[in-house]
Amino acid sequence: MNHNKERQSNQQKEKEQRTKDRILRLKNASRTKLRDKIKALEVSVKTDPKRKQLLMQLQRDLEFMEQYDLGYEKQERNDNSLGKKSIFYDKDWNPDGIAPKGYRNIPHNPTTFVRKTRLTPQLSGLSNIKLPKV
Repeated sequence: MNHNKERQSNQQKEKEQRTKDRILRLKNASRTKLRDKIKALEVSVKTDPKRKQLLMQLQRDLEFMEQYDLGYEKQERNDNSLGKKSIFYDKDWNPDGIAPKGYRNIPHNPTTFVRKTRLTPQLSGLSNIKLPKV
């Protein structure tokens, strides 16, 4: 009798651990990617019935994610945003590297933007202001 209770207790603990692992796995997953996998599997299930179980598991995972608001939606990347690769990127002013309205975004190519001479600042007649040492 004691052995059965111990076994049931172990089974319950294992089930709880599997649930925790599933939640952790789904918390960091992309719902968009999961939907794409499901669409691809729906097509391939017609030719390979062995994949039906995987398809059903992915559908259950997606329902679970939506029910408990787990995972994240992959946002479509703005074509006008290249991030750090953009010539418009600035760490403080434009961290997404989004091009201004009316301009197309160009990837930054370091070999294109090499200065051969040092840039001297122009102070518009304010020559009495000392420049900081660089």
